[in-house]
Amino acid sequence: FTHILTRKNNAINNEIPSLQKKILEQGKIVDEMIKELIADWKKDKPLAGAIHYNDALEVLRIFSGRVERLEEDYNRVLNAKEALDLDEGKEDNKLGAISEEIIDLNMVWDALSTCWEQIDDLKELPWSAVVPQKIRKILEGLLEKLHEMPNRIRQYMAFMHCQKQIQSYLDGNIIITDLRSEALKERHWRILKEKLNARWSFIGLALGDLWGSDFKKN
Repeated sequence: FTHILTRKNNAINNEIPSLQKKILEQGKIVDEMIKELIADWKKDKPLAGAIHYNDALEVLRIFSGRVERLEEDYNRVLNAKEALDLDEGKEDNKLGAISEEIIDLNMVWDALSTCWEQIDDLKELPWSAVVPQKIRKILEGLLEKLHEMPNRIRQYMAFMHCQKQIQSYLDGNIIITDLRSEALKERHWRILKEKLNARWSFIGLALGDLWGSDFKKN
């Protein structure tokens, strides 16, 4: 029995160098994947305010999945190294910092998405249904909502862009009021369309068509 046990132990010991080499190689692969993730995150993390909120949240969802999978791979390699006496100590792999950033940005975009959803609804409002006083009240309410958000959110460019955009729509609401005047005839709309170099048609016109035109400069 002792002879058999010794032979098995020798066989296992003979396999250890091969296993160590395999784990070290796997560790290098995981390290390269982490470096790639860090580079991609620096390049693609959704900080710019002009990004559509749905696109921003999708980017965060994808990165969150990548971080989670790499954390699992990293810990698996780390445990294998410890089992094979290759313990090099647990280094900061930067994944934790990225994970915290993802959580913060998710909070920002989740908060702003409710405002952007209301803006999108207003953009789709048919011109015939536009009531400038109601538009102004909604926009003022959105600015108030933004004002009440915590400083942790207000420091991001995405917040600043949202606030600036809503304020711009509010500033232009006086022009929307003028355009809703019954005194405005079809020829006036033709002149406005030419000045704006716009492609929209008065038939099917929505509030977003005018918001998307640089009408405040004309």
